[in-house]
Amino acid sequence: MSVKGKIVKAAFSVTPQKIKKWIVNKQIDGYGEMIEFRLDLKKRELYAKALLSGEDEPIELHIQDYRLVENSLGTCIIVEQCVANRQWITALMGQFVSGKEFPIPRDKFNLIKELLSH
Repeated sequence: MSVKGKIVKAAFSVTPQKIKKWIVNKQIDGYGEMIEFRLDLKKRELYAKALLSGEDEPIELHIQDYRLVENSLGTCIIVEQCVANRQWITALMGQFVSGKEFPIPRDKFNLIKELLSH
């Protein structure tokens, strides 16, 4: 791993949870509020709990294992498994997200690659 990658990971690991949650809330503004957000870079897992507009109960999403691949689209992220506390969301994620390649935008590529790579 590059020195830059080590610095990015170190900075992420010491960033307070409140700041991480605030950053995610800025991205979903208008859709709801993030209650909890955890990203474990070593285990390659993400857990998110959000109260979305129009919902009475929070939605929980657990992404288990992801990887980066290089292909004709550039660098893509592949989510291996997703589970939610709503059966229909788990089914949708299984059909439309799990195992699919999602290109990383070029302007975010370096940061994301350094953060998510081992």
